Amino acid sequence: MASSKQSGRHIAVVLTVIIGIGIGYAFWPTPTEVDIAQVSRGPMALTLNEIGQTQVAQRYRVSAPVSGHLSRVALAPNATVRAGITVLASMRPGQTAPLNSREQFSATAAIEAAQAALGIHQANLSQAQAGQALATSELQRARARRDLQTISQSSLEQAQQQAETANALVESARAAVRVGQAELAGAQAVLAEPSEVAPLTIIAPINGRVLAVLEPSAGFIAAGTPIMEIGDIEHDLEVVVELLSTDAVQVAPGDHALITNWGGPAALAAQVSRVEPYGFTQYSALGVEQQRVRAILSFDPDTPRPAALGHGFRVEAQIDLWRGDDVVRVPSSALFRQHGEWAAFTLVEGRAALRPLTIGHDNGTLAEVIEGLEDGDPVVIYPAPALQDGTRITARADSL
Repeated sequence: MASSKQSGRHIAVVLTVIIGIGIGYAFWPTPTEVDIAQVSRGPMALTLNEIGQTQVAQRYRVSAPVSGHLSRVALAPNATVRAGITVLASMRPGQTAPLNSREQFSATAAIEAAQAALGIHQANLSQAQAGQALATSELQRARARRDLQTISQSSLEQAQQQAETANALVESARAAVRVGQAELAGAQAVLAEPSEVAPLTIIAPINGRVLAVLEPSAGFIAAGTPIMEIGDIEHDLEVVVELLSTDAVQVAPGDHALITNWGGPAALAAQVSRVEPYGFTQYSALGVEQQRVRAILSFDPDTPRPAALGHGFRVEAQIDLWRGDDVVRVPSSALFRQHGEWAAFTLVEGRAALRPLTIGHDNGTLAEVIEGLEDGDPVVIYPAPALQDGTRITARADSL
């Protein structure tokens, strides 16, 4: 009898222990599941992304030099033109009635003004040619000195740029002379006798392509009426980006850029050529007033541009504000503020460990770690507000 009571007590003790263990296991705290990512090392960039559009930097609007009858324009948009060779348009001046004394005086004054303007253009051409000769000579000396390693590469590049600028000034001055000659011919045609009025041809002032034909049909047009626009798409195409003024102050000439989403598969290399100093007001789609500044990007001359890319095309530009080739990077989603400083949680032996950090650049996806983490450290991304230092955590199956 006593032994059966003792056995019952043993069974009760065993059951009590088992129940206690079960209750303890049921209420034992389980680790919190978190998303884990790793700190990595590699390249990182801080970019400014904006929508822009292409434009031909130097567009020439060809207008009627005199009033008269314009023949139908034969050239179509995208047609190739050669400076001094291609006939853009032909017209016959329409002045046939005798001029009164006031009209004769005005026409004579117009001829004298056109002659004076032509003289100025010719003088500018001579000055530009002198500058071209000097720049070419300086470039030759710079190349010789560079071969002897007595000047830096940047000095040679500066001499090359000055030579290219001088060549462009000569071409511009020659075009101005041709325009002046056409204006003089138009002014002289006003005083010509009706029998002396011959058809007037308008010749292309530059090499390039027809961008747009503004007056294709034949008919009488007044002096100054635009006929067409031409430009050199192959060599003079650039990108205009309208930046917020607060972003524009961070951009400087020479900054690297990429042209993306232009319609082709690969990004096109470019660089900032200038940031205009004049801002303007613009309103967003939500009616927010913004101050914008235009930045001009030039294509990398070593990168071939697609022939299909023309004037006024929509593109997207990524301008590098900063770039690092070997940077310790942490996902920006792992960062939070702790007592006014940056911090993150790392996974150490199954528990969350709070790490104060010194952060450098942050592009919204990755942040540069100056101090506090090493390459390969596991960090908690999107940490919950309730997560504390020392909390038991475990990585989710679809995480690290």
